[in-house]
Amino acid sequence: MNAVAPGPVYTRPQARDLFDKLGATTPLKRAAEPAEIAEVVTAI
Repeated sequence: MNAVAPGPVYTRPQARDLFDKLGATTPLKRAAEPAEIAEVVTAI
């Protein structure tokens, strides 16, 4: 079984501040861009 659990992903430009705050709580200290998630999904 393959799974992707990306955490916060920038999906709404008007809520960028919210995603920045959520992203700061992750190991990478940022939210992901949708293209980054798509790249992983196409690889699995």
